Amino acid sequence: MKRHDDDLDRKLDGLLEGIREERLDADTADRAADRVWDTVRAEAESRPGTGESAGPIRPGDDYEALIPGYVAGTLSEAKRLLVEDHMRESVTFRKQVIRAREGGAAAEAVVPRSARRRVWATEWSWALAAAVLLTVSLVGLRFDLGILSVKTGGVVTIKQVDGELLRVNAAGAVPIRAGEMIRLDPGQDRIRTAKDSRAVLTLSDGSEVEMNERSQLAVLERHSRLGGERQDSTIQLDRGSVIVEAADQGDGRLFVETDQCKVEVTGTVFAVNHGMKGSRVSVFEGEVQVHAGRTDVLHPGDQVVTNPAVDRVPMDQEIAWSANVDRHLALLAELTQLGKELDQVVAGPAARHSTRLLDSAPANTAVYIAIPNFSGALGDAYEHVQARVSANPVLKQWWDESLVPSGADRELDRAIGKLRGYGEQLGEEIVVTLQADAAGDVQDPLILAQTVRPAEFRDLLIREFEQFAAAHENAPGLVIREGQPAAVTHDSRRGIKADLFVWLHDGLAAVSTDSAPIDALIAGGGGSPFGATAFRDRIAEVYRDGAEWLVAVDLERFMRDNAGDATLERMGLLDLRHLIVDRRDDPGRSDMRAVLSFNQARRGMASWLAAPAPMGSLDFVSQDASLAAAFVIREPAALLDELFSFIGSDDEDFSAELAEFEREHGFDIRKDFAEPLGGEFAFALDGPVLPKPSWKLVVEVYDPARLQGSIALALEQINRWRADEGRPGLTLVTEQVGARTFHVIRIADSGLEAHYAFVEGYLVATPSRVLLTRALELRENGVTLPRSHRFMELVPRNGQLNFSAVAYQHLGPVLAPAAGALRGLGSLSPEQAEMLRAITEQSAPTLTYAYGGRDRIVVATSSNQGLFESGLSLFKLQSLMELQRSVDRAVEPGS
Repeated sequence: MKRHDDDLDRKLDGLLEGIREERLDADTADRAADRVWDTVRAEAESRPGTGESAGPIRPGDDYEALIPGYVAGTLSEAKRLLVEDHMRESVTFRKQVIRAREGGAAAEAVVPRSARRRVWATEWSWALAAAVLLTVSLVGLRFDLGILSVKTGGVVTIKQVDGELLRVNAAGAVPIRAGEMIRLDPGQDRIRTAKDSRAVLTLSDGSEVEMNERSQLAVLERHSRLGGERQDSTIQLDRGSVIVEAADQGDGRLFVETDQCKVEVTGTVFAVNHGMKGSRVSVFEGEVQVHAGRTDVLHPGDQVVTNPAVDRVPMDQEIAWSANVDRHLALLAELTQLGKELDQVVAGPAARHSTRLLDSAPANTAVYIAIPNFSGALGDAYEHVQARVSANPVLKQWWDESLVPSGADRELDRAIGKLRGYGEQLGEEIVVTLQADAAGDVQDPLILAQTVRPAEFRDLLIREFEQFAAAHENAPGLVIREGQPAAVTHDSRRGIKADLFVWLHDGLAAVSTDSAPIDALIAGGGGSPFGATAFRDRIAEVYRDGAEWLVAVDLERFMRDNAGDATLERMGLLDLRHLIVDRRDDPGRSDMRAVLSFNQARRGMASWLAAPAPMGSLDFVSQDASLAAAFVIREPAALLDELFSFIGSDDEDFSAELAEFEREHGFDIRKDFAEPLGGEFAFALDGPVLPKPSWKLVVEVYDPARLQGSIALALEQINRWRADEGRPGLTLVTEQVGARTFHVIRIADSGLEAHYAFVEGYLVATPSRVLLTRALELRENGVTLPRSHRFMELVPRNGQLNFSAVAYQHLGPVLAPAAGALRGLGSLSPEQAEMLRAITEQSAPTLTYAYGGRDRIVVATSSNQGLFESGLSLFKLQSLMELQRSVDRAVEPGS
C-alpha cells in the first residue's frame, strides 16, 4: 500500500509540475480571462448584495446607482470588481466616485468595517475567490497575463522616416511623418513602409524598431486591469524585415510574432525577416527565445529559420539594408567640415579690455552677464549654414528631420532676423544684470547696451511693439523715457503697469520689466554706486585681461540670508564669495575658465579637492584613450570622518547604527577601506568600445595587503546576501605570473569580470587580463597619455606644474575601433572607410583641469575647436550615438 501511495504521489507531482511549466500563448490567456470576467459579470447580475437590486448592469445610470454602495463598502465582491474596472475605463465615472467619497450628493453613510467584513465573508464570495486562485495556481497564469490584464493598441512614436510611411486600416492608408505619436487601434491599424522607404519607430517602453522597405506590422500592449501600467508589448510582423533594439523590460516582456514563430526577449538587439517561405531570426546582442514548434534559445551570432528551404545568411547581410551606418558617417563628416568652415569664414567677437556698462550696473547687482554683440556674426553664420544645407543632401536631410517637423526652422529664421536688426543698432557688448535685495531674493533683470543710432533704435522698438500689439489682444505695454532729466516720449500702456521700460540717454540704452532699476539709473545720471564694491573690482580684473563671454555671480550676497544654516556651515559653503566664468574663442581654439572664491581658507567639503600634485595614475592610460579623468583629494580617512560627522549631526542614531553594522559584518569601514588608500584616483575608457567598453580604474594604495583582505571580506558578505536571494556568488581568484600577482573577481550570473593588480602603490583594475597587462606595459614603456602631443598642446601656459584634477576626452579613439569593426565585416565601402578615417583624424580633443588653491578653486577647459565647431558638437554626438548603435547591430559580440 505504501509503494502504491508513493507512485501516486510521484505521478501527481509530475502532473502538477507539467502544468506549472506549460507555457500559455497570449490568445489562450485572453480567452481564459474573458471567460472569468464573463463569469464574474454573470454572478454580479444574478446575486444582489446588501441594498442592491438584481438584474443586468448597463452603462450609464446603472453604474452610477452602484456608487453609494461602493463608497459604503456594501457591494458584492463581483460588483465591486466591475465598478473598479469601469472606473479605469471612464474618467467621468471615476470623478463621480471621487466626489462621492469626498461627501458629494451621491455619498451615503459609511458601513462599519465589521459589516464590510461580513459582506466580504459571504460563502459565495469565498468560493469565487478560491476558484480564481486555484485556476491561477494550477494553470500557471500570471496575474499580468491572465484575468487581471487587458490588451490595447500600442503607442508608437515615429522617430525617423526615409521615404514614405503609412498607417493602414480598412478605411485606407494615411501618410505618417517623423515626430508623430500615434495610438494604434488593436486588430485594425497597421504601419507599413512603401517601396524604397525605411522608418524607425519608438515603442512606449523605449524599444526601437527599424523597418525595411515594404514591411508591415502592428503593435499591441498588455496592461494591468488594476493599475493600467504596461506589462508586455507585441510586434506583429505581417511581412518584411525589422531590426529591434529592445529596451530593458523590467518585469514585462517584448514579443515579435510572425505566422510561423514567436520571438521573446527582455532587452537585446535582434533582426526578424519574414517572407512567404518563412521567417529568419538573427541575434546580435543579448538572449532571445524563439518558439516555432519547439523553443530555441539564441545568443549573439546565432540564427534560426522556420523553414528548411530558407538558408542561413551572414549576419551583416541580414542588416545590410539599414541605412544608419552610411547616413550617420556622412552626417558626422559634414558637421565636422561645417564647424571648421564657420570658424574660418565668420569673424568671432574681439576681446574687450574696458567697458562703460560696468559702472552703469546697479549697486545691488548680484549677477553680471556680459556677452559680445554677436548678432552680425551669427547672421553671417546662419546664411552660410543655409547655403550649405541647400547644396548638400546630407545636411538638408538632417535639417529637415531636426527642425522642419516642429516648425523650428521658421522660428529660427525669424529670430535671426530680429537679432540682426537689433544688433545693428547696438555697440560691441550687451550686459544683463540681476539685482538681489537684502534677503537674497532676485529682482527683475536690467539690460544695458550702448546705442549706435539711438533714434533708429527707439523707432525699431516702437515698431516691433505696435506690430505685436496688432496681432495679440493682451500685448505688453512699452514706456520709453529719454534725456536727463528724463521725459516720457512713448507710452503704449494698456493698464496701470507697463511690461517694458526703456531709458535712452547719451548713447546708453537701459531696458527692464520693472521701473525701479531704471529710476535708480536715471537718478544717478547713468552712473552707479556699483563701482565701490569688491564684486565690481573683481569683474574689472577680467576686463583688464580681455573679456569676451563673461558670467559673474556674487555668491556672498546670496549666502547672507543663510548665515545661521548649520549644514551649510559644516560644508564650508557659507564662505563662498564670487563665481567668475569667462570664455575666449579664437579660430581653432576655445578656452573657458571658472574661478570659485571663498572668504577664507577652504574648509569642510569645499576643501576635499587637494592642492595640485603629481599624478602617476594617468601613466596607466594610453595616448589613444577616448576619456580619462584623474583627481587628488585630501586624506580619504579624514574625509570619511568628516562625512560621518556630517551625517551624524543630523541623525543622532547614526554612530550607533554604524557601529552595529560594522560589528555585524566584521569590518571597520575607516580602518579596512579608507586608511589603506592614498588620495589619487583615475578612471579611463581606453581601448575598443566593442563588444564591451575597455575601462580602467586606478587607485592610489598605501597598504595593499590590508586592502586586499578587506576586498575578500567584502566579497564574503556580498555572497551571503546573494545566497539569501538564491543567486550565485562572486568568486575571487588569485594567480601568480612570474613576479606579478593578478586577481580577478567574477560575477557568475552576469559574465562580468574585474581583473586587478597592485603595482608600485596603485591598484589597477580593468575588465580583462589582456587590457590589464597592456596597461602595465604602457607604464613601463612610457607611451602614456600625459606624454602625448594631443594632451600637451592643450596644457595651459602658467606657473603650475601639476593639477588637482584633470579630464581629457577625444572623439577620435571612439570612432577608430568602430571603423575597424565595420571594415572587418565588409560593411564599409572604400569611400566610407576614407570618410571615417578623416573624421577620426579631424576630431579635436578637450582638456578640462582644476586647481585647488587656499581660498579658491579654478576650473578651466581648453579645446582645439572654435566657437562654431564646438557648438555643433551636440549634433555630432547624437549622430555618433546612432552610428554606434548601427555598429552594435552589425558586430557579433564576443568576436
